[in-house]
Amino acid sequence: MAEHVSAPQAADPRHPSEAPEHHSAAPYVGVWIALLVLTAVTYYTGHAHLGFWALPLALTIATVKSTLVALFFMHLWEQRGPNRLVVIVSAMFVLLLIGITLTEAHQMVPEQSTSAIITWHPEASYYAVRTVASMP
Repeated sequence: MAEHVSAPQAADPRHPSEAPEHHSAAPYVGVWIALLVLTAVTYYTGHAHLGFWALPLALTIATVKSTLVALFFMHLWEQRGPNRLVVIVSAMFVLLLIGITLTEAHQMVPEQSTSAIITWHPEASYYAVRTVASMP
């Protein structure tokens, strides 16, 4: 009588370094709670009328929240080499664009002089070079 031989188990064709990793849920729950807390802080500080500090605080909270999402939920914490370099260069580029925008916005005299109604105000100037009304 022939003995029944089971088929060999199919080997995982992936390289051992490519095998899926099993993650604990604890870091994700912790990050989720931190995101909820930061969202509450954003809401409450938005109603606190902090004046000059409102924008830097809002940008800081948004940066921390987006960094947490990128590092943990997008698994960038585990990445090495080019992936981290791309993230760092992208963040520096965003900071550069925000810096240019804020620098230009604070050079408008009077404030909001780029709107259609105020642009032709006789005292409006751009970078204090000359008045807007005298521009062709």
